[in-house]
Amino acid sequence: MLLTSNRQISTAHYDVVIAGGGILGSALAWEASLRGVKVLLLERGDFGSGTSANSLKIIHGGLRYLQTGDLGRARRSAREQELLCRMAPHLMHVLPCLVPAGTGVTRGKAAFALGLGFYNAIIRWGLPPLSGNKANCGLLTAEQLAELAPLADYQGVSGGAYWEDVRIEDPVRLVLEFIESARDLGADCFNYKEVTAYNKSDGVLDGVTVIDGLSGGESHVNCNLLIDATTTGLPGQITGESYGTEWCKAVNLGLDLPAGKYAFGVNAGGGDKDEKRFLFLTPWRGVTAAGTWYFPGSEDNVSPVELGSAELDQCLDDINSVLKDPIGRSSVLYVDIGCLPMAPGEDALAARLLDEVRVVDGESYGWKGYIRPLAVKYTTARQFAESVVDRHVGKVVSLQERKVVSLPGARFETLGLLDDAVRARLPTGFPDEIAGDLVRRFGSQVENIVDIMITEPALQECVPTTRTTLAELQYVCDFERVETAADVILHRTGMGAVGRPANEAIDHVLDYLSEKRGWSDERRTQERSRVEVAYQRIAR
Repeated sequence: MLLTSNRQISTAHYDVVIAGGGILGSALAWEASLRGVKVLLLERGDFGSGTSANSLKIIHGGLRYLQTGDLGRARRSAREQELLCRMAPHLMHVLPCLVPAGTGVTRGKAAFALGLGFYNAIIRWGLPPLSGNKANCGLLTAEQLAELAPLADYQGVSGGAYWEDVRIEDPVRLVLEFIESARDLGADCFNYKEVTAYNKSDGVLDGVTVIDGLSGGESHVNCNLLIDATTTGLPGQITGESYGTEWCKAVNLGLDLPAGKYAFGVNAGGGDKDEKRFLFLTPWRGVTAAGTWYFPGSEDNVSPVELGSAELDQCLDDINSVLKDPIGRSSVLYVDIGCLPMAPGEDALAARLLDEVRVVDGESYGWKGYIRPLAVKYTTARQFAESVVDRHVGKVVSLQERKVVSLPGARFETLGLLDDAVRARLPTGFPDEIAGDLVRRFGSQVENIVDIMITEPALQECVPTTRTTLAELQYVCDFERVETAADVILHRTGMGAVGRPANEAIDHVLDYLSEKRGWSDERRTQERSRVEVAYQRIAR
């Protein structure tokens, strides 16, 4: 069970308190728990519901870093991509990618040929091909490029290149698996709990005050180390003007455009090359996801949930500069917005991301016992978490030898055998695409959902107008202890992944949770409002 009905913090002292339950915070909790550290993980919303959920869903293999000559970062990304494919094979799927060749020394076809050869021979040396296909990259003619990416206007290009990257089926599920595994190892993990104040003794932070966002209850917890893994920083900004206090909005759009097989890159926008943005348009659950844009953050809104009207117009202008057929606002199915740290001293309008991970040590600011790791890439978050545990947690806690533990959803021999076993247990006529969805989202944990279906055959049906089974709804509500209807719709199931579900689906979830949790009519109205607000990401 991922979460329990008991929301009381079980002990007064922890080795480490981690604030922030996204991909970095969850990976930190897991890595620390693997080393025998007593961990308390706190997330003020739902796990993985912020920046971690709002991404382009690509696990990058590091090819992009060759253009800047950052070979070390390219190698680290390639190795972590391969590791994640082994750690959570049910969530990771090969994504063929295309990009047009440009002009000049660094963007021409000759440069692409050299770069792809170097990438395969040196950066991915010793790593298996993602698809088992050794011919996993190469050059394309202009005609081939146009055929494989029919949405893009590639007129005038001389050709392009293709390679393989990885798409993650559901970024939130990986967060949840890290958390469940950390709990199995002894960590305490809570959503809707927030660090609001700090206790300090002789210049050392030795505890925190925690507020429960659901009950309003207050707890005081002592710790040896506070790790601030939130995106925009904990209240009070202990480190003042340190790295990462500037942030930007990272924006991705879901578009009502046919999803092909290939993700394709484009140089979007007008003007000269310095004014263009490099964007990816990638297939995602039957639609097309596009991004990423970076806009400066607002000092008045440290947790942005809206895309400004002018910002949306810029996104659409950029997209339409490379599409054969222009689109309008009605084609925007959803807006994903996250927060990422900017490089210090940058002009806010440039919104340039940090170019590498780093850790702010509070001791330099009179707050020994506090650190703030800063990262911008989902792909390497676990890798970064491991180094933070080794280099910083190990200074205040004795670390045990790292345990070898499989993630809860990855306890199967091969994905094909798991898929066959699940389909063999399901009744004849059960939709193949829904069975596949469940396997790809839950991995070996899908067996729990199948058990529910067999025990109660009526739960094989789907929530109205969706592909989410009633058994899946029961499983996430009972065994993952979700707290709000928005959590169910947006993060724990796939029913709201590509836009607002129909009213029938929302009402069904509200009815189910109202009965299950004993919600009042007032609470039910509040929950519906939360769902609607979650989809109102465009400022009118």
